[in-house]
Amino acid sequence: MKDVFKKVHLSDKKKIFKKMAQDNTVFLIKLESMDVQQVVARVVAEDRIMECDFLKGKEFDLKNAEMAIVNISSKEDKYFFYGLVTFNFEKIYIDIQGDLFYLQRRKSARLDLPDNYNSKCKIIDYKGKALPFDCSVVDISSGGCRLSLASLEPMIKKGVILKLKITLGHRSAFEANGEVRHAKPVRDYSELPQILGIQFIEQDANFEARMLNMYMDVQREVFLKYIKK
Repeated sequence: MKDVFKKVHLSDKKKIFKKMAQDNTVFLIKLESMDVQQVVARVVAEDRIMECDFLKGKEFDLKNAEMAIVNISSKEDKYFFYGLVTFNFEKIYIDIQGDLFYLQRRKSARLDLPDNYNSKCKIIDYKGKALPFDCSVVDISSGGCRLSLASLEPMIKKGVILKLKITLGHRSAFEANGEVRHAKPVRDYSELPQILGIQFIEQDANFEARMLNMYMDVQREVFLKYIKK
């Protein structure tokens, strides 16, 4: 299986969380029972718990403690971890005793999908026609994906706009328009597959929020199924 997640060393982890509390860093938390929520880091208690406040106007009701995936952007660095989230006296408390992992340093961090993960993409519109074969989804982010095509025809080039139908795990397929931002040159069968870097170009104001929810849900699934034993 691919090395999907890179772990932060324990001594670095403690320093990182303390700096996040000092900087009042925003945490994105994905609970099983609701969409992605935002909280603000305030205090680290005994290197075990991060005490957080709600963002003003973005309070939410957490009736029971839940495990959650937490994504964090701290200046140029991005991280995630899996921990128990609880609510008490208008504060959110997140258990930070588990492993902390690095994410890519990019606007939309991409999640490499394991080789045996059920993912596929149909190109339903390429220059007015649907392609008669499926592609593999190599990685996914809230802003795009990378596709693998085991075919020489058609040779898809940078700048082309595609309409995609993507299936990830057990979820219903979703459609997205994407621009090919990168394309690996392929001259013959020995150089297959074609690898395409896709940037989603949806204009719907809700699309980015839906994709962030989907990304963090897949991240949670991959972590629980392939990493956490």
